[in-house]
Amino acid sequence: MHPLPTPYLLPGLLGLALLSACGGGGGGANPAAGSNAGSGGQHILVGQVIDGYLEGATVCLDLDHSGTCDAGEPSTSTGPDGRYALPMAGTIPKDAHLLVEVSPTARDSDHGGLTLAEAGYQGYTLAAHIERPTHITPLSTMVVGKLKSGSVRTLAQAEEATIRELGLPAGTDLGQNPIDHPQLRAKARRIARQLQGDAHLTATERWIRVSGRLSDHANFAPLFGDVRHSSSLPPAAAAQLAMAGTPAQGQLLTYTMPRTRDGQAMDATALLLTPVQSPPAGGWPLVVLASDSTSVAGACAASLGHMDAMSLQWVHQILAYNMVVVIADLEGRGPNSLDATQSHPWLHLRSSGRAMVLAALASRQHLGPRLSGNWAALGQGQAGHAALAAAQFSGLATDMHYKGAVALAPHSGFMARFNKVLSAAGQARYGHTYDVYLALAQIGSVVTAMVQGSAATDTPLDAAALLRAGLPDAPRMPPVLGLREIHDRTRPLCEDALPRWVSEDVKNYAFRNFGPVDYPGLQPQVLAEPAVAAYFNANEPGTVKLPGRTLLLQGQSDTTVHPASTEMLLERMQRLGSEVSLLRYGGLNHRDLGADPQARADGLGFLATLLAGPVQPGR
Repeated sequence: MHPLPTPYLLPGLLGLALLSACGGGGGGANPAAGSNAGSGGQHILVGQVIDGYLEGATVCLDLDHSGTCDAGEPSTSTGPDGRYALPMAGTIPKDAHLLVEVSPTARDSDHGGLTLAEAGYQGYTLAAHIERPTHITPLSTMVVGKLKSGSVRTLAQAEEATIRELGLPAGTDLGQNPIDHPQLRAKARRIARQLQGDAHLTATERWIRVSGRLSDHANFAPLFGDVRHSSSLPPAAAAQLAMAGTPAQGQLLTYTMPRTRDGQAMDATALLLTPVQSPPAGGWPLVVLASDSTSVAGACAASLGHMDAMSLQWVHQILAYNMVVVIADLEGRGPNSLDATQSHPWLHLRSSGRAMVLAALASRQHLGPRLSGNWAALGQGQAGHAALAAAQFSGLATDMHYKGAVALAPHSGFMARFNKVLSAAGQARYGHTYDVYLALAQIGSVVTAMVQGSAATDTPLDAAALLRAGLPDAPRMPPVLGLREIHDRTRPLCEDALPRWVSEDVKNYAFRNFGPVDYPGLQPQVLAEPAVAAYFNANEPGTVKLPGRTLLLQGQSDTTVHPASTEMLLERMQRLGSEVSLLRYGGLNHRDLGADPQARADGLGFLATLLAGPVQPGR
C-alpha cells in the first residue's frame, strides 16, 4: 500500500476532466463508451487536475475503496496544466471512484511554480464518483463523502444535498471547472482548506474523517486563519503601547493555525491595532510584523508585554501613516501557550510564515471591508526572517493581495556562518581574538535557540548530541556552563536571556586563557551530519522566488546578523528572480538599525509606496 501524503493547508483545488464519457451496463461501468481506445481493449481517461492546475499529483481508480492509491490499481501522474491520461481496461464497478493524491511536492499554478511545501501547504486527497469524472475538486469530494458516509443513497441525492448545503442555485453543475466560475471557486476553496486540516491522521483515518465531515458541511471545524474570538488588549501590552505614546485602538485576536509538530489545529494570537483616523477610501492597508526575540517560551509574547523597542517605534509611525498593524505572537507564544511544555519554533520558516500570513487573514476577517486587502510584512532579525517567510507563504491569504516586505537584518546563511566561525576559531587556537570570541557567542545563541525551538517541530534536533557540556569547576575561576546547560536553563526565560547567558559564558571561558576552538559550544561533527544540516538549510529564507517587492536593510557594523550573510541572501534572491533591493547603513549595529531615523524613513517610505497602490483581488 502507498499511504496518502500527509495533508497540509492548500489554497487549491483539483479538477479531473474526463474527456472520454463512461456508459453503464450490467454490474459495472463500461469505459469503452466514448473513451479513447488503446491497443488490446485498453481505454484511456484523460482530463485535468485543477485548483490552479496541479502538476505532479497522482490520479488513480480506487477499486478497493481504501482511500489510497494501491499497487495494482490503475494510476498515473498529472503533467503541465494538471493534465493526465489514465489507462484502464475491463469493467469498472458502478460505485468506484477516482482518487487524487496531492503530495507536498506537487506544483500549483496559483503559486508561481512553487511546490505546495514551498508555498506553505501540505498534501491532501480529493475524489470523484466514476460517473462524474469531468473534474475532481473539493466539490466532487464532498459529493463522494456523502455517499461514503451513508447519509444519502444515490449520486443524484448526494449532488442535490451538496448544492443545497453550499447555498448554490438548484441544478448547479458541480462538475464544472471552478476556475471559470467565481462562486464555485470560492465554495471549493473553503472546502479545500477543510480537507487540508488533517495532517496528523493516517490515510485510512483521514478518509473516514473526510467522508463523515463532508456529509455534514454545517459541522465543519474552524478553518486555519479563522478568528475564534477577540478581546480587549491584555494589560501588559496596553501599558507598553501607552508608555510608548502610541495612539491606537486595539484588540487581541485568537485565530487558528496548524501546529508545526503534527499539523493539528491550534490557537495563535496577535495584537490588532487600528489608527484613530477613519479608513481611507477603499479601506486601510495592513502591515504584519512580529517582535524580534531569541526567546522560545510561551510567555515571551508581544501580547504579554514583551514587544521589542524596534517594533514599538515602527508601530507608532505605521499607525501615523493611517495603516493597520497586526503583531503576530507567532506559534507557541502568547496567552494560549503558557504551558511549560509549549515552545516557539524559533527561526522555523514554515511556522513563522504561516503564523504571519494567517494573522493577516484573521485581521481581514475581523475588520472586513475596513481593510483594503493590500498587505505587507515587516520585521527585524528573527522577525525579519519571519517577514521573508510570510512572503513565501503569502498565497495562504487567498482573499488578500500581498505587496511586499521590509526585512531588517534578517537571519540567514546559517550553515555558511556556522562553518566560517568554527573555522576561524580553529585557526585562533593559541590567540585571544576578540572578534572570534564574539562570533562564537553569536552563533552559539542562534544555534541554541533553534535547537530549543526545534522541540516544537516535526524534526527536533538532539540538544545532547549537538551542544557540548560545560567545563569542570576550577578554583578561583568563573564557571563555564557550555551550550547544553544554557539550552536547558534559558528555555523558560524572556527578555533575550539566552544571548546574555552565552556571552557571559564565552567571556568566562576566555578568562581561563583557553583558545576559542575548545569552547564547549557546538559539536562540529554533529553539525555536519546530513539530517542536522538539512534542518538549518530547510529554514533558510529566500530559497524560492518571492512574490511582491522586498527591501532588505542592513547595518554594516552588525555582529548579530553579519553583513556578509545578507549579501549572500541578496545574491540568492536576485538569482532566483525575486524583486529585491538592499540598503546598507555604515556604522550601525543590529540594535541601532531599527531605531535609526534614516533606516526607518526608508522602510516606511517603501511600505507606504507599496500599499498605496490600487486594491487588487486576492490570488
